[in-house]
Amino acid sequence: MLGRNGELKDICGTTLFLASDASAFITDQTISLDEGYLKMIDSIEYQFSPRLAVPDFENYLREENRLSALTRSERPCLLDIAYGDTPRSRLDLFPATQDNLPTMVFVHGGYWRGRAKDEFSFVANAIDPRLANVIVLGFELCPAVTVADIVRQIRQGLLWIKANATRYALRGDRLALCGQSAGAHLIAALLAPANAEDRLPPELVAYACLVSGIYDLAPVPQITVNQDIRLKPEEVHALSPMRHPLQTRVPIDIVVGGSETPGWIAQSADLYRTIEEQGVSCHYHERPGLNHFSILMDLRGPDDYTARLVQQGLAHT
Repeated sequence: MLGRNGELKDICGTTLFLASDASAFITDQTISLDEGYLKMIDSIEYQFSPRLAVPDFENYLREENRLSALTRSERPCLLDIAYGDTPRSRLDLFPATQDNLPTMVFVHGGYWRGRAKDEFSFVANAIDPRLANVIVLGFELCPAVTVADIVRQIRQGLLWIKANATRYALRGDRLALCGQSAGAHLIAALLAPANAEDRLPPELVAYACLVSGIYDLAPVPQITVNQDIRLKPEEVHALSPMRHPLQTRVPIDIVVGGSETPGWIAQSADLYRTIEEQGVSCHYHERPGLNHFSILMDLRGPDDYTARLVQQGLAHT
């Protein structure tokens, strides 16, 4: 109970959220006016804060770091190649066994405010090195930069790969992209920018795999992580790829864990329907029993589920 009469400010946030597409997972609920605002904020916090929904998330992070260190020690790799002027504008290349093979680019998660490329080296093992090169992109983090800045930085990285492909004996066009969580959003934001003039160059991308992403950012200004992200409500529309038509129309796989929160699952299911309505080849994969962190284990080796999807996607490159 609030211990006082309700005021307009107590319910305006809830009302705006319920009016948005991001609230699609909330059905058949009764919200009392005296406690509704606080209860709804708690619900949004849980639905869109994976570290709350998965209490043992740190176990997954430790395993990812262990696998990544092992990968860097066992596989040929070129680390910390600069693609820009900022400290985190770096990429790691895990080269294929032959020259001029296709390239898969992985963009990591961390809610745009945490993690680093070094923690995701293990995804290089998702691709047989006889098939393709793997690049893991790093980028600057909020609050030092904005989400819009990061989208532009990922674009810069992809263009750098194309421009410098010959130097590293790889194919830099018709890239296969894969991203998880915030990384999936960043890729989707490049495929479906708010402004058509921001579209990617033709033939730069041939396939995308979006894993457990958030594609309508309406919930973000209402949850605790926004203290670091600092996303303003007026920025939500432009940075929500679910609200914009695809400008880069390539085959897309959308993957989400069946044990993620209903709100997070709805983000992937809604994006799938949105893309399908645009007549673009798109497949939806809900992975039973996997949460927001364990789903990355689907990229540990070439025989894992999402790894097989990406390898199939390489056929489009």
